Amino acid sequence: MKKYLCLLAILPLIACKNNNYEISGNIEQVADSSLVYLQVLQTDKSFKIIDSAYAINQKYTLKGNWEKEPTNAYLLIKEASFSPRFILEKGKINLSVINNKEHKYEINGTENNDLLNNLIQDTEKQKNSIISILSEANEHTISNEDRMLLYNEAFINQTDIDKTYFEFALKNPEKSVSALIVEDLYFRNSIDLNKLQS
Repeated sequence: MKKYLCLLAILPLIACKNNNYEISGNIEQVADSSLVYLQVLQTDKSFKIIDSAYAINQKYTLKGNWEKEPTNAYLLIKEASFSPRFILEKGKINLSVINNKEHKYEINGTENNDLLNNLIQDTEKQKNSIISILSEANEHTISNEDRMLLYNEAFINQTDIDKTYFEFALKNPEKSVSALIVEDLYFRNSIDLNKLQS
């Protein structure tokens, strides 16, 4: 009888543990005690910070409870020039920033994040091209006309990336990550309402 009572006593702890998330990894080129924030995308297109941690020796860990459905999330890193995107859900997630300047990072640990990481890797060449183009466009020595041409080229590359993501979502409607990809594209005004409904 005591064994059953002990089992019943720990069931809530087990259930609670099953809803936990743990996000950890390395972040290159950040100073010790730099803050790392976990923010989630809200339905009004705003972001809500739900957790934070300090990066020590370029490593960080965020732990908490997540009982909701998988959602689009971003790491906000004080010294980084971008916010890595991933899927927040229960389980262990590894997110490491490999090159801050090139906005290069890797995520894995859950099925949704593995699939998202594959898409990130598939579009890496185009993403690097955008970074290079925008860097050139920000040079003070070029004319406004050349700057506008570069912005247009970057926009075309971003449209191609968005198309790759959208096509993946259409081909894999049963995957949770597909709905989150479409949500992210819609919130970034990369697809219109008709495409969202499809």
